[in-house]
Amino acid sequence: MENPDKLLIQTAVSEETYAHLRMGGNATVEVGGKVLPGRIVRLVPVADATSHTHLVKLEVPGIEGMSSGSFARVRFTVGSRQGISVPQAALLERAGIAGVFVVDADAIARYRMVRTGGEQEGVVEIEAGLNPGERVIVGNTRAVNSGDRINLTGSSQP
Repeated sequence: MENPDKLLIQTAVSEETYAHLRMGGNATVEVGGKVLPGRIVRLVPVADATSHTHLVKLEVPGIEGMSSGSFARVRFTVGSRQGISVPQAALLERAGIAGVFVVDADAIARYRMVRTGGEQEGVVEIEAGLNPGERVIVGNTRAVNSGDRINLTGSSQP
């Protein structure tokens, strides 16, 4: 028998996400165009052998029109950190190595190899190879070569 005041949502998460989740932790659940608070009530410690995902169960308040089998989108907040990120359009690959063009103090483009991290919504985390505050070229990077003088008209120079 279903309790219409509390519903159970189950979802599968990656091993990386699972490592950040805790019993009683919060999530945001979107169902039927409504955003609801969710609370983690079960974490299955054994990953699925095929998908390498873990089952997570959440409790959400029931809403009118929601029942077993309804589709829901679940978002977990797994922490935040400060770091360097660039738009995906700033990255290019040379010989299989990711890099960006950095504009130096003399307005000269210099290719710099970088180590990338996660990507989300068109923004890529840079784990190594770039310092805070450095200017990178974002558009038309394939037309740029190391040593090219860059016209900085309209940019904010430090």
